[in-house]
Amino acid sequence: TDVTNCNLTDGTITITPVGGDGPYEYSLDGINWFTNGGLFTNLAGSTTYIPHVRFTSGQCEETLSPVTIDEPSFPTVDSYNTSNPSDCGADDGIIDIQASGAGSVQYSIDNGDSWSSNGYFDNLEPGDYFPVVRKGDGTCELYFLIVTLSDPPQPFITSVVPTNPTDCGALDGTITINASGGISPLEYSIDNGQSWQVNGGTYTNLGPGIYNILVRNTDGTCEVLDNMPITLEDPPQATIVQVDTTNISDCDAADA
Repeated sequence: TDVTNCNLTDGTITITPVGGDGPYEYSLDGINWFTNGGLFTNLAGSTTYIPHVRFTSGQCEETLSPVTIDEPSFPTVDSYNTSNPSDCGADDGIIDIQASGAGSVQYSIDNGDSWSSNGYFDNLEPGDYFPVVRKGDGTCELYFLIVTLSDPPQPFITSVVPTNPTDCGALDGTITINASGGISPLEYSIDNGQSWQVNGGTYTNLGPGIYNILVRNTDGTCEVLDNMPITLEDPPQATIVQVDTTNISDCDAADA
């Protein structure tokens, strides 16, 4: 009987003698002899054996035809590709394994907990995956190295420093955004992503208003929103509450 799975040693050979009075001795190489009833177990595959049988007296040795114990072969991996998620928080990573072999092939990316007849796995979130390929009958599992799918590196807003306009109606307010990490050069926005600039995070000539701060990677990925919108305000404006007047008291007087 052949080996039942790749890398196993469970092949067997049974030699059954006919004739003679026995008892018998058995060998698979003509050198080492056993009184095991002719049953040899735990044999390796892809190996050829030459069975022998003789009386325990050593007489009448018979050499049989060579016997080859076969074993199944692992699937052949034809292609193997991975793709990380395209953006922070995206679940569009890909693991694509294409293999061939005798019969059908099955695929797993969770270390064999579940199997698929299709080796293309998409909509994957960041994390560790454990790809395995096997034959359709469940034999010859072929394990891969752990695959780690990762988001693009995310930028971080470390501080936002605003200065209000110096005078009522003046357009000289500023916002300075300090950020780190991510893929440089970082892009900055103060209008909730409607427009972006790449020449640093400093904005000048700003009037009063509410500004929503965003930072992202240079390839447009991993937008980070500052939790607190920035409000620029004019200085408090004086208000005329009342104007009192008194008339001149006499002709030519100057006492109004």
